[in-house]
Order: sequence, then structure tokens, then C-alpha cells
Amino acid sequence: MKINRNFSFAFFFIFSLVYSTPSFGLQSNTQSKTPIIICLKGTCSSGKSTLIKSLALLRDDLEVVDEDALVHEAYPKAIAQRFPLEYACIAEAIDKENIYHSLRTKDIIFKKTATQVECTNAKKYITEIQEELNGSQNLTWKQGVSQNISVEVLNKIKLALQNKKNVLLDAWYVKADQVQALFPKTSIIRVMLYCSLPVAYERLLKRNKEALDHGNLEEKRFLGQLVGTFCSLYQLSNQPIQAIQSIDRYKLDQIFNAIHEMLTDEDSPKPIFTMKELSQSQLQSIQTGFLQPFDDCKSEKLYISPKEKQDLIIDNTSIDIQKAVRAIEEILDGQN
Repeated sequence: MKINRNFSFAFFFIFSLVYSTPSFGLQSNTQSKTPIIICLKGTCSSGKSTLIKSLALLRDDLEVVDEDALVHEAYPKAIAQRFPLEYACIAEAIDKENIYHSLRTKDIIFKKTATQVECTNAKKYITEIQEELNGSQNLTWKQGVSQNISVEVLNKIKLALQNKKNVLLDAWYVKADQVQALFPKTSIIRVMLYCSLPVAYERLLKRNKEALDHGNLEEKRFLGQLVGTFCSLYQLSNQPIQAIQSIDRYKLDQIFNAIHEMLTDEDSPKPIFTMKELSQSQLQSIQTGFLQPFDDCKSEKLYISPKEKQDLIIDNTSIDIQKAVRAIEEILDGQN
């Protein structure tokens, strides 16, 4: 089995953990139906969640493996094990769906039934936990939690394949090449759900407002997450291999400037455990690097394309999620 040389030691560690459990050995492909794995990529607010929910309702032959959902479960669980008394007090004042954001960000929404004392104690313990876990001595602990999440992602994929179910994988840290290396006989279909940066930005603002209005932070996302993932997934070029859309520099400058206005001037060291928005200087660095091709090509209009080749790119800028649903169903129905 050929494995990319750039895979980290952590991946081989995960590989050994996944395959160290005898009960998870894959069954031989003796049946007519051969499952496939669809690796879904896209920025936050590109419509992935809506697509996944729609497909989950339509297809009983599809197993959704959502890395982000596992992250939201794993960190509170790990903290509850490490700080049991403090976590119990926090849970008294904050609903389960809001605990992850309370612990990993500065966002706190208390239960309407929580007393003033419960709120005060919860806030104190959240601060103490954040300060403790942001220490450099806890980097190994955080890496351990992340590795366990990756192991769970891979085990869920493995179990689904055992049960002859197709897999829809929505993951950022577990890569398609890693999945292919672990399951070399399984077809991997790379699908990208695209949304232009200006439209994704507007969706994110709406999404976050609704999350706050409903008192449920599970759907809240950072502007830094949007910008970071967009500039990680896409690139600008005058000769793209898989062009998605043409874009004027002026329009990109506009959206970057709008995001700049939403951020603070704070520029402190990046914490290990907690998350926060980008600083102005961090955003400027990302913006400069992403827009550099305009200067290199001496052009004011370029094409946006994926950095990695995709088997299918679905433009969801127009919010036609049924188009995306039909495209995925065509892949699933044409697998045999």
C-alpha cells in the first residue's frame, strides 16, 4: 500500500490505532454493491450542513461522518474527565449545546433558569480552565484529544463500509489521501461545495445572528474560519485547471475590507486551546498572500479554482441546495 511521504507521524499513529482492533476488520467485497466514500469540502456557510441534512433524510444507504460534530462532543467530554467538579458546575448554568463554545471561546449563554451564583461560578471555572489549557504544557493533551477525534472519524468510516453503506465525509483534519491510504480498495470521490466569499460572508453573519437569537451556539462560526478555509481551499490564477468563477480584484478587496471592519486591532499570541477571531495583522497577511496572483499576472480579473483537484465542483452560491443533492445522488446511484 502506497502512502504519501508527507503524511505525519500522527497519521501512522492513528493508522495503528484504527487497525489494532480485530473487530473492525473489513469484510471482503463479495456483494454486488460496493460502497464509496464521498469526501466533501467547502467553507463554513457554503451549505454543507443543509446538504448533509437533506441527504441523510433521503438516503438510508449513506452514513454521514461529521468531524465537526465529533469535535463538539469530544472536547467537553475530555474537559469533564479532567475537571469533573468544575465541569459539573458549568453544566448547571449552561445548556449542553452551548458548553463547547463557552469553553473554547468567550461566548457564554447561560440557561434562563440559572441563578446568579451558578452563572458567576460557571464563568469563573470557564476562565480557570481556559487559562490552564492555554499553557504550553497542555499542548500534548490537546493533540491527544485531536488524535482521538481522527481515530473516531476513521472508525466510523470503517464500520460504515463493513455494513455496506456509502460514506459522506465532512472533515478538515482527516484528508482524502489519508482515507484512500487506509481504504485502498474503496473509491474516493472528492466533491467541493463552492460558495463565493461575499455570499458566504453574508450567510455567516445571518447564521451567527440566528444562533444568538435562538440561544444555540452550535451553528456559530468565526469570520476567521471562513477566511482561513476559503484561502486554504482556493487559489487565484489566469490559467486554472478547474475554474469555478472569474472575479475582479476590486470585489475581493471590498469583502476583505468589510471583514477588516469587523475585527479588532488586538494582536496577541495564538492560544493553544481557546479560539478567537483573527487580528487585523493576521487577516492582512492572509489577504496579501491570497491576492498576490493579481500582481504576479498584472491583471485585475482572475479565476478562482481549487488548490487540489476535485472530481466534482458544485457551485452553491445561488443557494440551490437541491442541485447539490441531485448531484450527490447521481454519484451514489451510479456507483455500481
